[in-house]
Amino acid sequence: LRYRSAADMADELERCLKGEPVTARSANRVYRLRKWVRRHRLGVTVGGLIAATIAVTLVTVTVAWRRSERTVRLFRQGLKAVAMYRAAGVDRDASRVEAARRLCEQAASLIPIDAVKEPELLQVALDTNTFLAFIDLDSDAIKHHGTDLAFPSVVRAEEAAALIPWDTADQIKAHADVVCLRARIAEIHKRYEVALSLVMQTRALRQKAATMSDQISMIVDLATDGQLIGYYFDKLKLHDLARDEHCTALELARHGFERDPDNSEVVLNLAKRIHDVAKWHIYLDTNEDDLTAVCYLDQAEDVLRRAGEKGVLVAQAKSVRSLMTTMRNNRRIIKENTQERREKEAARNVPDARATSGFN
Repeated sequence: LRYRSAADMADELERCLKGEPVTARSANRVYRLRKWVRRHRLGVTVGGLIAATIAVTLVTVTVAWRRSERTVRLFRQGLKAVAMYRAAGVDRDASRVEAARRLCEQAASLIPIDAVKEPELLQVALDTNTFLAFIDLDSDAIKHHGTDLAFPSVVRAEEAAALIPWDTADQIKAHADVVCLRARIAEIHKRYEVALSLVMQTRALRQKAATMSDQISMIVDLATDGQLIGYYFDKLKLHDLARDEHCTALELARHGFERDPDNSEVVLNLAKRIHDVAKWHIYLDTNEDDLTAVCYLDQAEDVLRRAGEKGVLVAQAKSVRSLMTTMRNNRRIIKENTQERREKEAARNVPDARATSGFN
């Protein structure tokens, strides 16, 4: 018999009703666990939900941490590329430009624009692709291959720009860089009216950004935009408008220098803008304008000399030498122009002298 008495059977039935293991079958661990779960269904359900929540939280935190780590890595990569390009662009160092290009390409490849959701990462993608496009457009290869060389980075920059909001000064400045990129492409194709219109849009965007931020780089960018507008006006034979733009750019550069006279980018920008005004006067080719040009060249050289004495332009030594060489060439042009005008004046006076001598 399985049960020795009615009491044993009653105990067995009571255990069964309570969900406890019965003695009629072997009580292995699985059987005991199943019975225990049935007896504590509510507790097991609540515990399971808590455990699942903890597991999901841990997975989410881990994924977020890894994503954050990737974001930081991409940030550093992209920002380093932008910084390297800016430094190389100031000093026109070919090796640094090439290093910046490689870093930009690496950063751009790491940031799939169609998969990026964070606005900060999108802006890094925009910056790196914009600067990569500028590097390509400034390279000698453009002369042989045209703007198609820069097409992939231009497209990626346009895609990123379409996804970036217009909320902060940096975001608006990033959009301005893309518009300036389009102007550069138009300039390469000698479409100066289009380039002029685009740079004016660029300046309007930078002016808006400048009202939201007091970064000194905003002033440098606005002064550079003014120089480009003056350059395009000259190309379109609108010389009076070009003069006004060059003078406005110079005033902006002076304002930036007053704010931060020890900033190498500001100092070099001021010297270049003074030089731009000097070149414009040289172009007019008159005695009075040549004298004015010499005065501006003296000012530019004085700015560079004083900054050099303070050690401000150590990192931009190559750019300073290049600018000084250009200014020496401009002085030579002024001297040649003056000599040529004197010879023409003397040639005109010779017949008059002979006619006066014959009359007497």
